[in-house]
Amino acid sequence: MNAYRLLLAMRRRYWTLLLLAIAVSVPGMAAADPLHSVGGSSLWRHEFSGWLFPVEMAGLQRVGYPYQLDGGDSAGVEYVAPGGAGIDLEIHVLLGSDLPAPMEGAAYAPTTAVDKQGTRVAAVENGKRVVRYLVFWQAWAVRIVAKVPADTENADAKLDAAVDALPWRSLGAPERLH
Repeated sequence: MNAYRLLLAMRRRYWTLLLLAIAVSVPGMAAADPLHSVGGSSLWRHEFSGWLFPVEMAGLQRVGYPYQLDGGDSAGVEYVAPGGAGIDLEIHVLLGSDLPAPMEGAAYAPTTAVDKQGTRVAAVENGKRVVRYLVFWQAWAVRIVAKVPADTENADAKLDAAVDALPWRSLGAPERLH
């Protein structure tokens, strides 16, 4: 009877090792998830860039959870003003093949992290004031589309303040989870 149990244990080990070898050898199957909850809280962190995704910032609420872009290493999230009548931010933290070409526009640097430089382009689209920001720093780019109703007083200043309040200092944090 002991020989039979030994044979079953060896068979289980064989299949476990075989499945592990397949998972490691197939591209993408063993890739690490780039998004992680910090300490089991509702604060999320992008593994590769260090960017933090808090639940609330600058009076805006995160919509759902951060998400992976096209199954790659880049991530995104959306923030909205409570009640849905105010500011809406869509943020993408990009790296690798997802890095966009620089866009032409006014120079922009977040006031909370002037070492990070980029551009800013504003327009009115579908009754909304839309400002696009693109900030490059080291191996990353942060693309933000900020919207507010077009009739909002000081719309550009409000959008700039919301973008400045983002966790810019977390970009490039050296701690890695994997």
